[in-house]
Amino acid sequence: ENKLWKLGVDVFVLPGGEPRKMREALTQNCCRMLSKWRLQRKAIDDSANESDKISGGGLVCICAGTVVACGKGMRGRNLVDGVELFDDNRFASTGLSGMVRLKCNFDTSPVIMAGDLALSKEKNKLRMMYCNGPLMSIRDPVEKSENVRADKTEISIWACYRTDLAAKCEARRISSEDKSLDNINEQYQNKNRQFKKLIMQEKWLCLSCGKLHFKSNKVKSCCGMKKREQEKERKLVQELAGVMPGKAAIVAIEKESLSCRTVLFGPHPEFSCATSAAILAESILWACWR
Repeated sequence: ENKLWKLGVDVFVLPGGEPRKMREALTQNCCRMLSKWRLQRKAIDDSANESDKISGGGLVCICAGTVVACGKGMRGRNLVDGVELFDDNRFASTGLSGMVRLKCNFDTSPVIMAGDLALSKEKNKLRMMYCNGPLMSIRDPVEKSENVRADKTEISIWACYRTDLAAKCEARRISSEDKSLDNINEQYQNKNRQFKKLIMQEKWLCLSCGKLHFKSNKVKSCCGMKKREQEKERKLVQELAGVMPGKAAIVAIEKESLSCRTVLFGPHPEFSCATSAAILAESILWACWR
């Protein structure tokens, strides 16, 4: 806490990474000091000094950082109110990654409007890198304890997911399996009996390299991942197909009287295009009232 004050920190960033390790690093005492700093930091901008306004420290979270900020219990530290992880963050177990398209809400996002004017012309063609990130949903604010100052909280969804990454992953798996069978068929050429005998066997496709394994090969793992684990992951991907579109990808929280701002990212803007990086920079400035 003393370092945050002495260094004049404006924004605290929780980046991507491993949520459990990040949660362990952010002890309960650390979280209490962080919350105290956020609620009581004195604003250093001129407009705030003129009105003697107290401005809270900004918080920007990305991917795993969002999980830690929104999650409860073993998943996180519950640093923010009103936003929760959709379906208890089941997407974290799918191993899904890739570029996703986002649908921006231009009415509620001053950052997206001001950050890149070209984006408003392209109409929702924002793309960001997704790596097992959370899907967010808005919930009713929890009742606050007596020692927590009641405050009006405004929650805005700046962007939602458009891409159904789970469905695309399943489609690629089916396509890879079909291609593998076509290649095997070419190898066997006219030996239809052997080919039919082979494809009738139990088979599984490696989700990493796309190699097709048959029961007769007795292969129990591939690319460092066991067959059972891959089958479990594939089943989860099938269940989550169609769930991602429409879920919140970027959420902003503003506590009015405490002037405390938070921006939560599900995907990674820093690993994406220049437009996404510009939105991250504008979000950091917005969080610290710049």
